[in-house]
Amino acid sequence: MSSRSANPGTVAALRRLIESVASGRPNYGEMSADLAEATHKQLPRLQSGLSELGPITSMEFLGVGAQGQDVYSVWHQGGASHWHITLGNDGTIISAFVTPGP
Repeated sequence: MSSRSANPGTVAALRRLIESVASGRPNYGEMSADLAEATHKQLPRLQSGLSELGPITSMEFLGVGAQGQDVYSVWHQGGASHWHITLGNDGTIISAFVTPGP
């Protein structure tokens, strides 16, 4: 991972994404068509996992991944998640995926 700085706006977009998915009401308008489709298909599993973790307590930028995505560790009241997120020039979330936290 490169240590370049985070894309402006990714931390706010990631927080909105996590909170909206955890609530079961993702804002598909903020996502690329491919991400919206994938999120819709995976929503029951994503919502269950994120709601179990609870509210976000802090977020830490870790660096830039090999495909140019910003990588974050996100701490929740009940655990952690690890995210990769890419924004388009217009602020749309092009891609985002989560893995188990650190």
